[in-house]
Amino acid sequence: MSSSSRESTGDSSAISSLLSLCLTSTQAQHLIYLDVSLAVLCVVAFVAWLKLRHDTHDIGEQLVHHYEAVHEEHEASTK
Repeated sequence: MSSSSRESTGDSSAISSLLSLCLTSTQAQHLIYLDVSLAVLCVVAFVAWLKLRHDTHDIGEQLVHHYEAVHEEHEASTK
């Protein structure tokens, strides 16, 4: 009976070490997914920032041209 209890103890320790290895690889896989997701999020945020900056610059130029045209019309009408 003592040999069967040793075998079951050996089996359970092997199962627990295998289970801990699986949990470790699952945790590592989750960390890899988290790192990849964070990198993708940073790239998307950077591209969105570049586009927003470009759009804001275009809007600023349009406003400057509009105000210059309005100012020229106002000067022409006051002469």
